Amino acid sequence: MAKMDDETLLNLLQGEEAQAGDYVWGELAESREQAMREYLRLPYGDEEEGRSSFVTSDVLDTIEWVRPALLKIFVGGDEAVSFEPTGPEDVEGAEQATQAVNYVFFKQNNGFLISYTAITDALQLKNCAIMWRWKETEKAETQRFKGLTDEALTLLMQQLAEGKPEIVEASTEVVVNEMGMPINVHDVKIKTTRKSGKVLIEAFPPEELLVSRNWNSPLLEECPYVSRMMRVTLSELREMGFDVEAEDLTDADRVSSSADRTLREAESQSWTGRNVTSPSEDESRAEGWLRIEYVLADRDGDGISERLMVTRLAHKILKVEECSHVPIATASPILRSHRWDGHSLAELVSDLQRLHTVITRQMLDSLYQATTPRKRVLTDSTGAPQANIDDLLDVRNGGIERVYQPGAVEDVATQWVGGQAFPMLEYVDRVRMNRSGVNYLSSGLDANAINKTATGSQIQDGRMQERTELVARVLAETLYKPMFAGVLKLLT
Repeated sequence: MAKMDDETLLNLLQGEEAQAGDYVWGELAESREQAMREYLRLPYGDEEEGRSSFVTSDVLDTIEWVRPALLKIFVGGDEAVSFEPTGPEDVEGAEQATQAVNYVFFKQNNGFLISYTAITDALQLKNCAIMWRWKETEKAETQRFKGLTDEALTLLMQQLAEGKPEIVEASTEVVVNEMGMPINVHDVKIKTTRKSGKVLIEAFPPEELLVSRNWNSPLLEECPYVSRMMRVTLSELREMGFDVEAEDLTDADRVSSSADRTLREAESQSWTGRNVTSPSEDESRAEGWLRIEYVLADRDGDGISERLMVTRLAHKILKVEECSHVPIATASPILRSHRWDGHSLAELVSDLQRLHTVITRQMLDSLYQATTPRKRVLTDSTGAPQANIDDLLDVRNGGIERVYQPGAVEDVATQWVGGQAFPMLEYVDRVRMNRSGVNYLSSGLDANAINKTATGSQIQDGRMQERTELVARVLAETLYKPMFAGVLKLLT
């Protein structure tokens, strides 16, 4: 079989991206945007002027109640992971692996913030995404040295050789030593650049994760195509060592017209009301989408697919290399059989928040009409009112109403019927509790909790804990376990 050239590989990658993107930036993006809007309690769009526009917080409350318990499970202690030995000879190695990976997770990276972001994404947006990779950085330092002889300067440059020393400033003076001999004395400013590397763990937005449309598992190790879309600047690409121009970034706007302009802007528009951009004339700040793709392809023509890591812009492959595993993990709180994407808690209570909102708005409208009733005003034969309309529209306490005929104004009493909706609200809360497993009895929020039997309360609490523990086990198996195993691979 012939080897795969770059053009064939590019066509393969573009086809995989298009197939995965149609779902991630289409159907999945719409449900994620709806979940984000409901979490932020944004208007539904059917509000009417003069009527209640209140939005209940069922989605937000459910997520906020479950998230602390999950964070306590994963990052509440000193160790987020523990490696178990398979035999007596592995005990020491397992201890070292446990210490090293926990150090990377908590010290070199902010393990709490990574977990908080990933768990929040999973509870809100169906799934989360975490990537781990080796990142090298260069740190430049400058030091000044005075009074160095030729020999001392040579020795100093040899000592700093690892940091590739460069003399950026220098001045030389000839002086006479104790022996009466003239010698050179140097005052120099030396710049050194030292490289360092670490395992970088990132919880990135799930709309930037592309997975083969027909992949049937949340575990991505064997998935034929996985990609992360990264928003980068021209300066960042050149720091990575890629020879690119600003024009190479301008053809990668597909994501900005789909995922980027839906989910994240749902939050930004909640307070700005519009999309704010700040164009820059600095070419180095030109932005585009970088693809980091992990694909199974037979590039060497031996008839066996290899795992390739491809760094690519929309129409330009920057780098291709073989890799050992897919350093990306995704997880959903509730798995769907034979699907890589699952259900979120927000999805479970979305329709209940809508129903809860409608009932609450109707109760408030009824209350408004009962406390500030409409008025019946007498008119003459020409239709002219027999009272001053401006006075009637003034609702200040102690205000006056001018009438031109006794009995010209009459309140139209409206009975408040909101009390009839309380059983329905209780029903909605009960359904939400059954769906999500969030039990408010243990917190004392239920007014009737004191009347519950001790055994009944323990059963309810136990069921809630079981649901939370199941979500935690799913996250452990599909998110944390692959991540920590991948971190250990990078370290070794």
